[in-house]
Amino acid sequence: MSDGVRQQIEEIVNRETRAWDTQDVDLLMTVFHPDMVWPWPRTPHSHDPMDWVIEWGRYDRERWKRVPNCATSLD
Repeated sequence: MSDGVRQQIEEIVNRETRAWDTQDVDLLMTVFHPDMVWPWPRTPHSHDPMDWVIEWGRYDRERWKRVPNCATSLD
């Protein structure tokens, strides 16, 4: 992996950490790629991704910011 790619990855990881640490939803939203989908386990015990569901569909910045107890509740 080139140094440039490594630095880009580190910047994204650091930005996500900073977003969670500062409870900054707008900053967190910058981490997600526009083609991303966000799968969720059906239960806390659903460890097999084949059992997960995609409730939110494709990334939509404004809609994802409004989801209660998730991206908007950064605790």
